[in-house]
Amino acid sequence: MKFFQVPLSRLLLAILASSAAAQEVARLRPTFASEPGIQVPAPKPATVFPELALAAAGKDLAATIAGPTEFFGGLLLSPSPTLRHFLLDLPPMLDDGVLVATGKAVDGRLEFVIPGLGRLPFAVHGQALVLHAGRITASEVVTLTPTK
Repeated sequence: MKFFQVPLSRLLLAILASSAAAQEVARLRPTFASEPGIQVPAPKPATVFPELALAAAGKDLAATIAGPTEFFGGLLLSPSPTLRHFLLDLPPMLDDGVLVATGKAVDGRLEFVIPGLGRLPFAVHGQALVLHAGRITASEVVTLTPTK
């Protein structure tokens, strides 16, 4: 009797490939951009890209996200402007980003005040993330340089 060494994941995919449900499972399976052989597709055009404004307000950091009329938004901050694709179908996001604020906007604007981050001795890079109509979009990276 001869045995073949086949990875279990490939065996399961081969079994599932015989059904229409398998095609749907393969389509919905999240694909990590760092997997070998994966090509990151060009971003899909979005109806509205969010805009981010950062400003130092004394000792605090003020952020304003402008987007569609009604959306759920978040603010990423990072010491580095490097972007990374974490998952396909998501926009590139700040690689070392930390989600510091979230909220829901109903008038197309979302404002945050983050205490204590207005006078940092190094540059801070920010990016807005917006969930609207089932899509996640991201703003360009905005840099706030330290004031002297």
